[in-house]
Amino acid sequence: MENQTLTGTLVLVQPDLENDTGPKRGHIGVLTMAFSEKENYVRFPEGGEAYFPAEQVMMLKDKQEVFNDLTKNGSSMPLDDFKAMYKIMLLQ
Repeated sequence: MENQTLTGTLVLVQPDLENDTGPKRGHIGVLTMAFSEKENYVRFPEGGEAYFPAEQVMMLKDKQEVFNDLTKNGSSMPLDDFKAMYKIMLLQ
């Protein structure tokens, strides 16, 4: 995907970052600029913007796609996974 098409995408900052100097670990934000693999700017709803390397930012599935996965496969997935996906869907 080209950098311009990623702008506006909902992303999750990797929750288990070991070297994260800021408090944004595990937070959901909007990708505002994707310059390179080392410089991806994310704006957060509670305010502020930070940049992260590409490997520390995870793109979220579309809300409808998550909902479809939960309705089709929810009974066969582990309860903790179901709860996590449900929470992500609600946050979008």
